[in-house]
Amino acid sequence: MKTSLFLRKKLLIYVTSLVGVVWSLFQLYTNSFWIVDPYTQRSLHVTFCLMMIFLIHPTLKGRQSRKDTVFSATLALMAFLPGLWVTINAERYLTRYEFADPVYSLDLIFGVVTILLLLEATRRSLGLAFTALALFFLFYGFFGPLFPGVTAHRGIPLKEMVEFMFMTTRGIYGIPTGVSVTYVYMFILFAAFLYESGGAVLFTDIALGVAGRSRGGPAKVAVVGSALFGLISGSGSANVVATGTYTIPLMKSIGYRPHFAGAVEAVASTGGQIMPPIMGAAAFVVAEYVGIPYIIVCLHAAIPAILYYAALFFMVDFEARRRGLRGLPKEKIPDAKKSILNYGHMFISLIILLYVMIIGYTATMAGVMAVISAYLISFLRKATRLGVRRLLKALEAAAKMAASVAAACAGAGLIIGVLDITGLGLKFSSIITKIAGGNLIVLLILLMVTAIILGMGMPTTAAYITVAVIMVPALLELGVSPLVAHMFAFYYACLSLYTPPVATASYVAAGIAGADAMKTGITSMMLGSSLLIVPFMFVFAPSLLFVGAPLEILLTLFTSIVGVAALGGALIGFMVKRCNIVERVLLFIAAISLIFPGATALIGFVLLGAVLVMQSPLTFRRLVRYIRFTRR
Repeated sequence: MKTSLFLRKKLLIYVTSLVGVVWSLFQLYTNSFWIVDPYTQRSLHVTFCLMMIFLIHPTLKGRQSRKDTVFSATLALMAFLPGLWVTINAERYLTRYEFADPVYSLDLIFGVVTILLLLEATRRSLGLAFTALALFFLFYGFFGPLFPGVTAHRGIPLKEMVEFMFMTTRGIYGIPTGVSVTYVYMFILFAAFLYESGGAVLFTDIALGVAGRSRGGPAKVAVVGSALFGLISGSGSANVVATGTYTIPLMKSIGYRPHFAGAVEAVASTGGQIMPPIMGAAAFVVAEYVGIPYIIVCLHAAIPAILYYAALFFMVDFEARRRGLRGLPKEKIPDAKKSILNYGHMFISLIILLYVMIIGYTATMAGVMAVISAYLISFLRKATRLGVRRLLKALEAAAKMAASVAAACAGAGLIIGVLDITGLGLKFSSIITKIAGGNLIVLLILLMVTAIILGMGMPTTAAYITVAVIMVPALLELGVSPLVAHMFAFYYACLSLYTPPVATASYVAAGIAGADAMKTGITSMMLGSSLLIVPFMFVFAPSLLFVGAPLEILLTLFTSIVGVAALGGALIGFMVKRCNIVERVLLFIAAISLIFPGATALIGFVLLGAVLVMQSPLTFRRLVRYIRFTRR
């Protein structure tokens, strides 16, 4: 019996590896050498995604019995059949007229099966909240007459709904899935190649060499290391695992409280989604919706990413000073030069990635070139060599990482499809604008709250797409530029990784730190507070997105960095020394004044200067003496 169970598990592992490797090779081949129509490519992408999710995610978390394994394998096999049907009928689907040409019985059957399998796959990989939202929109599509006022519609028959969702590129196989196929997967594959060849070791060692011996060194290592790993990762949870397993125990060893250590890593890792050149999957969707090259999105995201990590760096430094924490001893610092010698050449592939995008090629081609170059460059040294075993491992790892993103994009296609076919998308922006009374600030707050609430139960990509489709058009009506509006929605969607009660990055970090998950999540929100403010900044000061004159951009960057430093002091309660309540209030007002550029920045500098004077005994005594002298 035990032998039979062992063989079944081995077989499942081999099948999962095979699906993952074939999926990665399919993506690489169709994005570089084999020109295939978008519909076929997207449908097979979703097929591989569904198969992978059913093979790696049990029906219920933590419970993988024999019956469940058989059930999941059956679902994986069922997911393969619609993909086969679409491949066989691709030419018919591409040449047919929507809602005019006949829908065959098997079209209807395979369409219903695909929708049901997709809902189950999103439940397993993304959680119940996203699936419930998708079900609500499908219910709205079918039973439109039951809804009140302007939201009511005639109701969409099952045949029309399946045809729209399954047989066109406006539903499941719409823009989000297209982005997942062409951009996201290639960059995830590139990240997997770099990681497997030793990229994580290189970034951690560099971070230790730069910040390890400074005050509160391990926390700064977490910040620097996560920022560096974010250059290739773009995934908060993967970032936590890659760097947190090392940095969190180090933070605890020098005196950081477990929940604070976990929060630092969670917030630092979340920054990987906003750190160019490889941002989170949602950033590729931003580029597609706005209609600009991905490299331009990276350029616009650079300053907010700098502010994000600067704010976190200031906070961990103030906490270290407040608690009297020291850095790591010299013997615990690895030889960064040796790591650069062994792994540094892998940076060449990152440079190739940027160069290919800068000279005008698509992000897809840049991803392909980066993957191929990373593989070839890995053979320059033994430590990084991607032999057959490591190559297969990287191909499989990329598939596992991409599965949940692909499911989010395909699931979002259900929501977008309902909004499109019912016309609710056109109505919703006017409804939201009326609720806000045409006031931009109120509308921004509504959008922020909506994104945060959705993000509590969804991954970033799904939360962003939902908000972008429903609420961004309302911002456009009030004159906000498309880039700024979509970046605003994107940044608040990123909060899902560390916002309680559902905070994946915080919970993973809490598990590593052995801390209370909710306490870690709340601390993460405090440390990541800059992400709450920065989006409002670039709505009213587009220079933060590299829009405007160079001098204006530099001035805004300077005042903003000073502002986030003041914000860190206010939240941690330390600047030159411990702050009293009055000083913390003054620092907070100074931070808000400095973060929003313009005439108010002068007020911020005055208030910050006043706090620094109050906190420096010698300077304060001199000031008192000067005032007394002038009174004489």
